[in-house]
Amino acid sequence: MNAVLQKPVAYCQMAIAILLFGTSLPVSQVLTREIGVFEGTAIRLTVASVLFLPILWRHRDEIAKITSIDAILVILIGASLIAVSGLMLGSTRFVPCSVICTVTCLTPVVTGLGAMLFVRDRPHPGQLGWILFAACCALFIRSTCAQSDSQNCESMMLVFGVALSCVAVICEASGILMAKVVTRRLNPLPLAALSTLASVVLILPATLISSGYVDLTGLTANAWLAVFWWGAGGIWAGTWLWYSGIQQTSATTAAVFLSTLPFVTIAMSWVLN
Repeated sequence: MNAVLQKPVAYCQMAIAILLFGTSLPVSQVLTREIGVFEGTAIRLTVASVLFLPILWRHRDEIAKITSIDAILVILIGASLIAVSGLMLGSTRFVPCSVICTVTCLTPVVTGLGAMLFVRDRPHPGQLGWILFAACCALFIRSTCAQSDSQNCESMMLVFGVALSCVAVICEASGILMAKVVTRRLNPLPLAALSTLASVVLILPATLISSGYVDLTGLTANAWLAVFWWGAGGIWAGTWLWYSGIQQTSATTAAVFLSTLPFVTIAMSWVLN
């Protein structure tokens, strides 16, 4: 690709990925009205991994040459996908979703700091300024909604729920930084496919042990549409576009785009609901 077009194309890829990620919450709510969140996560990852199978076959020669370190990072990226969903699910048992979203607004800040400390990024002052500004705006919007909800929580439950959300933020930021490292040597498309497949291998046994047999015959047409969109859009297309953008830019740039996710999620929730 022409060097002049690399950055604009990468920005477009990351912007589309953020739009796809922004639909995940409202779409997942359609599915979780009929099935547990943990089971729904396993189903959407399975759908995405099935869609990735042709890509795995096409890039089999490249995949066969990955180093053991990259293989470990791919597994960790897959684990981070599960950890974020699982920790968020666990935190909802203790605090309202509005409180959780307030904490997750700090994800771009954590990602930006991690990029400087571990990936040796040198961000522009404008990038740092935007990340902090967007995080403050998102925190204000979310905390305004969360203030009344948090008053109804016991202090111990509130602390524990917020702690789980903080760990989820760290896991999400870690997954982004590890993907940036791996894309230096591995094409984003097989990376997205391998990390999704790794997450399925990790989550399916846990789902079967905890939930046993999951009956899917009772799901409505809307729930099945949500399954396929959540898997095909949010994971299959979104992850590939996101990793492709990260490969051509910096981890700090990823944090800048990530800082817009709360606003996109609010807008998508309003449009879809």
